[in-house]
Amino acid sequence: ERPYAPKPGELYYNYDFKTIEFHDGYGWRQVDNTTRSGRGVIGGGATPADNNKSDRIESIQIQSLGRATDFGNLTQARRYTTSCSSSIRGVWAGGLYPTNTDIIDYVTIASGGNALDFGNIVTSDGTTSNVKSAASSCSSSTRGIFAGGYRPAVSNGINYIEIATTGNALVFGELIQPGYYGSGCSSSVRGVFQGHTNNNSAANYEMITIASKGNAVDFGEPNFKRTANSMASNSVRGINAGGYNALSPWFNFMVNSIEYITIASNGSAEYFGDLTGIRTNSFNGCSTNTRGVFCGGYIPASLLETCDYVTIMTQGNAEDFGNLSGKRRALGQCSDSHGGLGGF
Repeated sequence: ERPYAPKPGELYYNYDFKTIEFHDGYGWRQVDNTTRSGRGVIGGGATPADNNKSDRIESIQIQSLGRATDFGNLTQARRYTTSCSSSIRGVWAGGLYPTNTDIIDYVTIASGGNALDFGNIVTSDGTTSNVKSAASSCSSSTRGIFAGGYRPAVSNGINYIEIATTGNALVFGELIQPGYYGSGCSSSVRGVFQGHTNNNSAANYEMITIASKGNAVDFGEPNFKRTANSMASNSVRGINAGGYNALSPWFNFMVNSIEYITIASNGSAEYFGDLTGIRTNSFNGCSTNTRGVFCGGYIPASLLETCDYVTIMTQGNAEDFGNLSGKRRALGQCSDSHGGLGGF
């Protein structure tokens, strides 16, 4: 077991993951023994020119501002796909094409190229018929999580994959509230979700322990309840940006506000700052331990190609990062350096 009252700098050997962890004063982080490139990959989505589905994958260097560059293509064009990653692989699951799909794709993040088939999502009884779109996701250095979604009924199911091993997703547990249009983030230990909507209401933050299967538990309340939001994290702090304010008439009030949570400590979110403009349907952001990036999305009567970034541990407004190759919403973003991977 981890020490009950650790001091900053204290070391611990994790027998489950076979890794050394250190306590940074907020929580346990893995000692990083590999070099992260800081590459983010953005796949799928809806664009004005392709009948609201895309197979395009683009990449950015999160530590360097600039325009996204071509990476490759998904196995199937779709929107409302969700994504997660390890330091090696990026994974996209589910989506709408033009109906819901259960496919899972993966790429090797360090190498540009087309995605390959990973497997399929499963239902709570273990069958491979859980077609799902608009789910939320998060990951540790080894395990990817897909939560909620629409299939075509609203789902509360949570699935997981072992990212290094291809195959069908397995049953993990259930959310407290069924829903779709949510987002997720993670540390190396915990996954946190918010924004799942059902009947025009949005859920509180919900939490899982990624290494242990089981149902989600309550984490705390949002600064205000939002859906179709975008989340990113380092190993300490989760960032929740944009979306629809679910307390207003749904789809009538988009927001540009950003809030944050401390992942190791249950509790309510606090105000962080504002995006450069209102944005929704961007879903998962991508991040390193210092910076979170949110690309694409939707504003009234138009799609976006802009990307915003924040410095995760410093509260303040987002700044312009660069652009995608074109306007796109309902896409999946992940990186080789996000909070669930630990590291210095």
